[in-house]
Amino acid sequence: MSHSSNFIPLSHSNNYKPLELPDCIHLSEHCRCKILRVSGCTGKECSFKQSSVEAKESKSVRKLRINSLSLEKQRNIATVYYEGEMPWKDSLERERLE
Repeated sequence: MSHSSNFIPLSHSNNYKPLELPDCIHLSEHCRCKILRVSGCTGKECSFKQSSVEAKESKSVRKLRINSLSLEKQRNIATVYYEGEMPWKDSLERERLE
Protein backbone atom coordinates (compact mmCIF):
# COMPACT_ATOMS: atom_id res chain seq x y z
CA MET A 1 0.00 0.00 0.00
CA SER A 2 1.51 3.28 -1.03
CA HIS A 3 1.37 6.47 0.98
CA SER A 4 -0.78 8.15 -1.66
CA SER A 5 -3.60 5.60 -1.13
CA ASN A 6 -4.41 7.33 2.16
CA PHE A 7 -5.23 10.53 0.33
CA ILE A 8 -8.86 11.65 0.47
CA PRO A 9 -9.69 13.63 -2.66
CA LEU A 10 -11.49 16.93 -2.41
CA SER A 11 -14.96 17.21 -3.82
CA HIS A 12 -15.03 18.38 -7.41
CA SER A 13 -18.15 20.43 -6.86
CA ASN A 14 -17.35 24.08 -6.31
CA ASN A 15 -19.76 24.84 -3.49
CA TYR A 16 -18.59 28.24 -2.30
CA LYS A 17 -22.07 29.28 -1.19
CA PRO A 18 -21.20 29.88 2.52
CA LEU A 19 -18.54 32.38 1.48
CA GLU A 20 -21.09 34.38 -0.49
CA LEU A 21 -23.61 34.64 2.35
CA PRO A 22 -23.80 37.69 4.65
CA ASP A 23 -22.53 37.84 8.22
CA CYS A 24 -25.74 36.99 10.10
CA ILE A 25 -26.35 35.60 13.60
CA HIS A 26 -29.42 33.74 12.29
CA LEU A 27 -27.47 31.72 9.72
CA SER A 28 -27.12 28.04 10.61
CA GLU A 29 -24.14 25.79 9.86
CA HIS A 30 -26.11 24.40 6.92
CA CYS A 31 -26.65 27.84 5.32
CA ARG A 32 -30.27 28.02 6.43
CA CYS A 33 -32.12 30.68 8.33
CA LYS A 34 -32.83 29.83 11.98
CA ILE A 35 -35.77 32.25 12.35
CA LEU A 36 -37.58 32.31 9.00
CA ARG A 37 -39.32 29.43 7.26
CA VAL A 38 -37.39 29.62 4.01
CA SER A 39 -35.42 26.93 2.20
CA GLY A 40 -32.16 28.87 2.42
CA CYS A 41 -30.62 32.20 3.28
CA THR A 42 -32.02 34.99 1.12
CA GLY A 43 -28.73 36.87 1.30
CA LYS A 44 -27.93 40.55 1.65
CA GLU A 45 -31.50 41.61 0.80
CA CYS A 46 -32.96 39.93 3.90
CA SER A 47 -34.51 42.47 6.27
CA PHE A 48 -33.84 40.13 9.26
CA LYS A 49 -30.08 39.94 8.54
CA GLN A 50 -28.17 40.94 11.67
CA SER A 51 -24.47 40.79 12.50
CA SER A 52 -23.28 40.08 16.04
CA VAL A 53 -22.35 43.76 16.47
CA GLU A 54 -25.81 44.87 15.33
CA ALA A 55 -27.43 42.34 17.70
CA LYS A 56 -25.41 43.69 20.64
CA GLU A 57 -26.37 47.29 19.79
CA SER A 58 -30.02 46.30 19.41
CA LYS A 59 -30.02 44.62 22.81
CA SER A 60 -28.49 47.73 24.39
CA VAL A 61 -31.12 50.01 22.81
CA ARG A 62 -33.88 47.62 23.89
CA LYS A 63 -32.64 47.66 27.50
CA LEU A 64 -32.51 51.47 27.55
CA ARG A 65 -36.01 51.70 26.07
CA ILE A 66 -37.56 49.32 28.61
CA ASN A 67 -35.67 51.02 31.44
CA SER A 68 -37.20 54.37 30.45
CA LEU A 69 -40.75 53.06 30.95
CA SER A 70 -42.71 53.50 34.18
CA LEU A 71 -42.01 50.93 36.90
CA GLU A 72 -45.54 49.54 36.50
CA LYS A 73 -44.99 48.88 32.79
CA GLN A 74 -41.57 47.36 33.49
CA ARG A 75 -43.09 44.97 36.05
CA ASN A 76 -45.77 43.99 33.54
CA ILE A 77 -43.13 43.24 30.88
CA ALA A 78 -41.09 41.29 33.44
CA THR A 79 -44.11 39.20 34.41
CA VAL A 80 -45.26 38.47 30.87
CA TYR A 81 -41.90 37.85 29.17
CA TYR A 82 -39.21 37.24 31.81
CA GLU A 83 -40.91 35.22 34.59
CA GLY A 84 -40.88 38.25 36.87
CA GLU A 85 -37.19 39.04 36.36
CA MET A 86 -35.91 42.38 35.05
CA PRO A 87 -32.73 41.51 33.12
CA TRP A 88 -32.47 45.06 31.76
CA LYS A 89 -31.73 46.36 35.28
CA ASP A 90 -28.29 46.02 36.81
CA SER A 91 -27.97 44.02 40.05
CA LEU A 92 -27.99 47.12 42.33
CA GLU A 93 -31.22 48.42 40.79
CA ARG A 94 -32.87 44.99 41.14
CA GLU A 95 -31.97 44.78 44.84
CA ARG A 96 -33.38 48.25 45.46
CA LEU A 97 -36.70 47.34 43.80
CA GLU A 98 -37.20 44.19 45.85
